[in-house]
Amino acid sequence: MSLIAFSACEKTKDQATDSKQYLELASAVTKGLTDIGNNLLVEKKTFNSKEDVIKSAKLFFGDNSQSYNAFLSEYNNAQLKTTLVSSSFTDPEINNEINKISQALQNSEDPSSFIKFLKNEFDNVKANNNLQPENKDFLLKFIVTYQVSIEYLSNNLELVASTNGIVGEKSSLQIESWWTSWGKCAAGILGGAGLGALTGLAAGSVVPALGTTAGAIIGGVAGGLLGAATAC
Repeated sequence: MSLIAFSACEKTKDQATDSKQYLELASAVTKGLTDIGNNLLVEKKTFNSKEDVIKSAKLFFGDNSQSYNAFLSEYNNAQLKTTLVSSSFTDPEINNEINKISQALQNSEDPSSFIKFLKNEFDNVKANNNLQPENKDFLLKFIVTYQVSIEYLSNNLELVASTNGIVGEKSSLQIESWWTSWGKCAAGILGGAGLGALTGLAAGSVVPALGTTAGAIIGGVAGGLLGAATAC
């Protein structure tokens, strides 16, 4: 997986938008998804198996950790038909950006073009000094983790058993074919699950640590993968 293409980091007083923390978050989410997915592969299971996903998450996080608790909470909260919509946000700054990303998803021809859009949009949002700092931080976390979730989906089709029978056919499947037939639907669900996880974290009175944040997002994405397999 290609790590996020960040602009050159600059040390600023605004630690809320320091690129380093978003790179670390992206890496943590990628590692969690990869390890959980590898555990599923060993057991010849997919993200459709709730029991096996939870078992794999326990192996990765440890069953008594705050990160695991955050994972489990968001995994259980992820709606099967979650979509990438902005209607739950009252702040127009967030609404406008989510609508922009949603439109780009619908217009994308393949996962690579959508991933490229997200990379560029990360830089655009980071450079936008008109955004409220808390909204900028929320959007940057969302964009960076949305990118890695789409990359993970694209690289691990064998772990997502869709209702149209696409399981383990990554080598023989044309990328454009799965993206247009069910991939966009899956990507929309992953986006909605990621938004849900971040919204839940933002509602807390204390900013969660990196591990807890990553745990919640991994839980949302894992739940989104189950939703994608079921609904798309």
